[in-house]
Amino acid sequence: MRKVLLLLFVVSFCIKLFAQTPFVTNNLLIVRAGDGAVPVSGTVPVFIDEYSPEGAFVRTINMPATASGANKRFTLTSLTSTEGLATLSADFKYVTLVGYVASPGTTGAGQATASTVNRVIAFINQAGVISTSLVLDNNYTLAPRSAVTDDGTNVWIAGSSGGIKYVPTNTSNPVVVTVASAFSPRSVNIFNGQLYTTLSNTAPATRMGSIGAGLPTTTDQSLTGLPGIPEGTGSPNGFVFFDTDNNSVPDLLYIADDGAGLSKYHFDGTSWIAKGTAAVSGFANNQLRGITGRYTQGKGYILYGSTQSSVLKFVDNTSPAQTIAAVPSEVITAAT
Repeated sequence: MRKVLLLLFVVSFCIKLFAQTPFVTNNLLIVRAGDGAVPVSGTVPVFIDEYSPEGAFVRTINMPATASGANKRFTLTSLTSTEGLATLSADFKYVTLVGYVASPGTTGAGQATASTVNRVIAFINQAGVISTSLVLDNNYTLAPRSAVTDDGTNVWIAGSSGGIKYVPTNTSNPVVVTVASAFSPRSVNIFNGQLYTTLSNTAPATRMGSIGAGLPTTTDQSLTGLPGIPEGTGSPNGFVFFDTDNNSVPDLLYIADDGAGLSKYHFDGTSWIAKGTAAVSGFANNQLRGITGRYTQGKGYILYGSTQSSVLKFVDNTSPAQTIAAVPSEVITAAT
């Protein structure tokens, strides 16, 4: 039996933006790679599964399997679980992710240059409309991991090497915006107008930091580690900030670490202070990758984290400055 490879990276629309929309506010959107029919080798078809916060299946949207008009096909590889990290745009209107313009079963896509195997950025709006017309055909190498947009006009992408790249939506030629082009970013995201990224457990020692000032679009930007976040240790992936006192400065941070679990940090005005980690060692395939969350009055911070085969729910009802008190529960399990 072929196992369906599921890369469960979750995002949620937290604000209703359209009078009528197929996506329900606060539902979970999960990136699933593989359908059980295509052998788990090389590139695989991709699907967006919608679930309720309680784990009830709603529907599946197929990412394009063939080219249609301006839209290109969209696949991911089965060789790495750090691809397919989906993000919600800064204006809450789009989910973005980055993949390959390749037929299912294509081998070596992650090692090929973009001129050989094009990369493609997918936009999904809250009405469920998919656009895969933004293709990268040069100046990009290695496996794409994540992409984020401000409002559908500008995109920043992270790959297994080469720093953070900026792509205006009117071009296929990305610009490297970081000085340390050799570092290996994972999840790239925007919070309160600032671009952030996590990094893999390789050089440099920084594991999470900001890129330049605001949303940089030119070369020679700096990577600045967040003060207090441990350097040279950990394996962070997705992350989510909260601005608990509404002063436009994030002061609460949760990080999905595939070696530890869900880590919590509180900003005291000077440094990010560690507030414990909720372990996920009791679950199968327990490397935590994606993360999303929201605050609910009377319940606290409700977070959803994804592993390669399940989605876990965390409820942290402590204050931002207190140690995390969240016991994970499994709400969605991958099929086989």
